Amino acid sequence: MLNQYLKTTYDAIHNACTITTMKCVSVVLVICAHIAFGDVDSAVLVGVGALTVLDFITAIMREYKLGRKIESRKIIKTAVKLFVYGLLISASYITEAVIGIKAFNLPVTEIMATFIAVTELVSIMENVGDMGYVIPQKLLGRLKEIRDEK
Repeated sequence: MLNQYLKTTYDAIHNACTITTMKCVSVVLVICAHIAFGDVDSAVLVGVGALTVLDFITAIMREYKLGRKIESRKIIKTAVKLFVYGLLISASYITEAVIGIKAFNLPVTEIMATFIAVTELVSIMENVGDMGYVIPQKLLGRLKEIRDEK
């Protein structure tokens, strides 16, 4: 009975993942990504992703060094953060495209990416400082000012 269930499940998954299906899903994802990110420089997306991953790594290192328990919800939080950052950059790009903001020389996408990058850099520096390493406090203070400016 169990073998039949496993075989049926395997067959269903195998049939769903045919090459044609995978190609169709890939095309839809590429189209959605193009709509969402269009002309956004790939270095911006890779940079934001890399900074978020570095923040995650330094947070794990900090927790380990301080002898704290590493919780799975923190890992999920990083995945959610990556998703939200993608939404913010996408919304910035779409806003520029819809209202033609580039004509006003206001790079909303770049400003959003800069805010995200500074936020992640501050977090990385704080993590490293919490581990007992020396960090440039003046730079950290200035970055916090930039991040928190209204």
